[in-house]
Amino acid sequence: MRVMDKIYLRKVKASDMDIFYAWRNENEVRKNSFTEGWIKYKEHEKWFIEALNNSNEEMWVLCLNDERIGQIRLTYKESVAYITYSIALEYRGQGYGKMMLRLLDNEIFDRVPKMKLVAEVKKDNVASQLAFMACGYDKIEKDNMFCFEKYPQKCDVESNNIASISGG
Repeated sequence: MRVMDKIYLRKVKASDMDIFYAWRNENEVRKNSFTEGWIKYKEHEKWFIEALNNSNEEMWVLCLNDERIGQIRLTYKESVAYITYSIALEYRGQGYGKMMLRLLDNEIFDRVPKMKLVAEVKKDNVASQLAFMACGYDKIEKDNMFCFEKYPQKCDVESNNIASISGG
């Protein structure tokens, strides 16, 4: 990332449906998902519209200079927020996953600091494991996955021009 780049999260809009579909069906994303199969567009469309209107779901797009480069979603169940995320293929391996997790941390800390953040990660998804560990999550080994947990905290996001969460 260049010094003048602006990276931020914004709430998902209906117009993001197609890029979410493309990201969800990308080979590496499918491999790292607990649901590995190809998702049909009609199935995705139904899920996306329901998720947008579900008060137990929150979704954001990670933007770099207004270009969409990733997504992150929270699914709330009681006092736990389950995290899923992905970074667009051409932006992987550059630290954007960690930045996105830190931006999310700040958003959740400001609104619900006692909300436990949890992510379930396949054992062979080393990149996500490293991102969660770099962001202070505790790693718990399960049978076929690792579970990462923590409570939100204010984070530095490692950039001079980092914007905060944006609703627009």
